[in-house]
Amino acid sequence: MVNGQSGSQNDHFCLSSCAAWSYPALSESTGVMHSAEATSISWLKAYLQGVCVNICDMVAVARIINATLVIPELDKESFWQDTSNFSDVFDEDHFINALENDIKVVKKHIIRAAKSDSHLANNNLPPDIQKLRCRACYEALRFAPRIEAIGKLLVNRMRANGPYIALHLRFEEDMLAFSGCTHDLSPAEADELRMIRENTVYWKIKDIDSGEQRSKGYCPLTPKEAGIFLSALGYPSNTPIYIAAGEIYGGDSHMADLRSRYPLLMSKLDPYANGISNLSDGLK
Repeated sequence: MVNGQSGSQNDHFCLSSCAAWSYPALSESTGVMHSAEATSISWLKAYLQGVCVNICDMVAVARIINATLVIPELDKESFWQDTSNFSDVFDEDHFINALENDIKVVKKHIIRAAKSDSHLANNNLPPDIQKLRCRACYEALRFAPRIEAIGKLLVNRMRANGPYIALHLRFEEDMLAFSGCTHDLSPAEADELRMIRENTVYWKIKDIDSGEQRSKGYCPLTPKEAGIFLSALGYPSNTPIYIAAGEIYGGDSHMADLRSRYPLLMSKLDPYANGISNLSDGLK
């Protein structure tokens, strides 16, 4: 279950078209030189999904402006305080080789550019650029080998116990603070989230009406609502549920109702006594 807005027509185009598509090799006829005149360096801030989207955007930007793309640097100073580097999370050499016929990618960092948060998929780009974004996402971006290995191990272990649900609640501190969604929270919790939003410089919208956000469908389900929804769909109480999210805001106080409905409720943080704050720390 994923909470959020539905994909655009371009996203559908991306999924249906990129598998059978390849970009023409770099040559004088394409107008893109192997030795690009500009250098595009991105400094990315986001959760993992957002990082992937931003990387694909920067690949598209590099193609459009005939630039060399430097391996993106992941922001280590924003809300998530993540110390991972690109090579900790993704297969760096594969990324470079997979895009060699589209853009030039190098590893050396020379300067730092502004943070990328453009989400170009909704900006009516030409089909060839959208297809390049697809290949960057589904072919060039591959997890580092050790992440691939532990991912397969975890999935095999979960499947060994029969059918299960992977539930992404999105009921996390950053999501609630950013969106202004405070339904079912105490006044103290709502005030804490408001302060986080006001003190996070790069979140531009500060004054948010929680009721209006919820009426427009911009808020995630609360854990209690998720449990009611799953019960209404007919999932039995003995269904194993893996929480595919970070630390749930409010912890057990907000998870109690969901856990009472589905006792076999497990978090990806459970095996780690000190939690996991970084994209790759859980694998070290």
